[in-house]
Amino acid sequence: MSKEIEILKRKLDREKKARLEAENLLEQKATELFETNQQLESLVQQRTESLERNNNRLTTLIDSLSGGVLLEDEFRNIKLVNQQFCDMFSIPAPPEALVGMDCSNQAEQIKDIFTTPDVFVERIIVVLKEQKQVLNDILEMKDGRTLERDYIPIFSRNSYVGHLWHYRDITNRISFQNDLIEAQEKAIKAKETEKYFLAKMSHEIRTPLNAVIGMSHLLRDSALCKEQNEWLKTITASATLLQHLVNDILDLSKLESGMMELKVMPFNLKELVKTIEMGIVPLLQERVDLKTTLNDGVVDWYEGDPHVIQQILNNLLSNSAKFTTKGEVGLDVYKVAGNRIQFKVWDTGIGIPSEMHANIFDKYKQADSKHAAIGTGLGLNIVKELTTLLEGDIVLASEKGEGTAFTITIPLTETDAPIDYIEHPQEMKLDMQNIRIMVLEDNRFSIKYISKLLEGLGVKFDIAETVSDAYWLLDNNHYQMGLVDLNLPDGKGTEVVSFIRNQNNDMPLVALTASTLPDDISDAMESGVNDYLSKPFIPNELYAILGKYFEKMSATNSDHSEELELVNGLDAIQLKKLYGNDKNYMLDMFVGFKEDAMNTIIDFINNPPESLESIRYWVHKLKPNFGFVGLSEIEQEFDFIETEIDQKKMSLDVAIEKLNNLKVKLNNGMALVDKQIHVLNKND
Repeated sequence: MSKEIEILKRKLDREKKARLEAENLLEQKATELFETNQQLESLVQQRTESLERNNNRLTTLIDSLSGGVLLEDEFRNIKLVNQQFCDMFSIPAPPEALVGMDCSNQAEQIKDIFTTPDVFVERIIVVLKEQKQVLNDILEMKDGRTLERDYIPIFSRNSYVGHLWHYRDITNRISFQNDLIEAQEKAIKAKETEKYFLAKMSHEIRTPLNAVIGMSHLLRDSALCKEQNEWLKTITASATLLQHLVNDILDLSKLESGMMELKVMPFNLKELVKTIEMGIVPLLQERVDLKTTLNDGVVDWYEGDPHVIQQILNNLLSNSAKFTTKGEVGLDVYKVAGNRIQFKVWDTGIGIPSEMHANIFDKYKQADSKHAAIGTGLGLNIVKELTTLLEGDIVLASEKGEGTAFTITIPLTETDAPIDYIEHPQEMKLDMQNIRIMVLEDNRFSIKYISKLLEGLGVKFDIAETVSDAYWLLDNNHYQMGLVDLNLPDGKGTEVVSFIRNQNNDMPLVALTASTLPDDISDAMESGVNDYLSKPFIPNELYAILGKYFEKMSATNSDHSEELELVNGLDAIQLKKLYGNDKNYMLDMFVGFKEDAMNTIIDFINNPPESLESIRYWVHKLKPNFGFVGLSEIEQEFDFIETEIDQKKMSLDVAIEKLNNLKVKLNNGMALVDKQIHVLNKND
């Protein structure tokens, strides 16, 4: 019995011990579970706080964006939206109230606020389908606003999880851009208007001035008493002064408006200096000599704008001629470092006081008020502006009573003579034994000029005065070149060009045109010709064209003939280019002008046609004739009338008035032609 009790007691002790161990283990596991739970709760709280911080940062970022932002998931449920989006689309609910809403039908619901509702809906469908980033879509709204929209798709591990819409109101920006475009257009129009005004004023002011000057020259040759001659000198001097003032103002206006553009080309500096000499010598006073020096290192050919350089030197030398009553006026040319050429214009005249040096290049400034009557006060300002345009500089050295020296230094690059340059074109020969040229030209005077040039080269040629004549010649002859006037009375010369090209004839064709407008030149080239010559062209230009397509030219060893005496008032530079020193050729052309063209011109001026189209035709047809006899001003007047009619800026009444105003200048020009013929005959 006691043994059984002992066994039972041990069993109870074991169970008690096991239960105690179990309770200890349970307590231990409970503690571990509690601690783990605490850790999990802490991690969840940290993660929640992190997510909240990220969400707050994202919300703050979206709210700070300039524009409305809408974030949707892949099912188009709203995940985030900002207040600016609600304001932009007049949504009364706060942003947080929209979270979770389905936007699938949003486009249909709001489409009517846009100017093109259906396009708005279709665009959203396409963008969502393609799931590609789209930036700067423009949306026009019916209330006048303009929105700009971006679509940004969002991917996670290559899986599409939603997208972001970003809307910006760019109404003010568009308005500013439109205002800017309008301002630019107005500025361009204003510049064109100013350009037109300058061209018109140039002609409107110069026309009566030229009439006054022309009439004074005619009066000078009439029988006048001594007192009347003095009056006439005063009229002539005053009119000439006014003409210089007008030219200065127009040049200054072009410089200030930015319309003075450089035309860089190869030019012969030594020839340019000779040309300047020719224009300055007549301006010198009785006891004044002109000295020009080209120092060592100065070569013949440079790249630059010879016309601007000539204008600068003419202005300075003219000033020296005005203010030098005895002694010398000089032009020295030097080569200096850095591909630069230095021009020094000096004189022994009245000089410029040192206190005037600082302001001498200002507008309307003159060194001596006592001599204001013989200066405009604009010339030196123009010289300064032109020198700056050439990227050069100008330095003054002068003392009162000690003469004056202006030194201009400008960059000029040495170059070779152009391939097509011929120093003495009248001495050039071409080997063209097997070459025949067709010339399509209806102007008798131009025909005579071209014929003389081609005959001098020994070139075989045929003349067609009409399109019909040209077709007949082309059908019955074989030509190696065509010189074609593109503006003919019985049909356009372009038709002949097309006819030749349609015959698979690739012979060189050269357009003869009296127009200098870029558009007309461009049209000529597009018609199928290879080159063009602007009438009146000089022999060099024709020879260059021939040399381009046939064998190159070579000079003969003939001696240069004596310099021709040219009548003052004719364009000496143009005549020199056209005829060189070939007196017989020049005489033949002047007599031809008088016999063939003069009566037609006078009849046209006195009895102009009664339609703009006819006036334009005759102006274009007669214009080149004046260039052949050095009446360049009248040629320019005709060119102005033609251009104004082409641009529809001149009425019939104004055109007739213009022609009527040319009568005095034309009569004066005819007298100069007669005088030049007399001089040429006298020297036989």
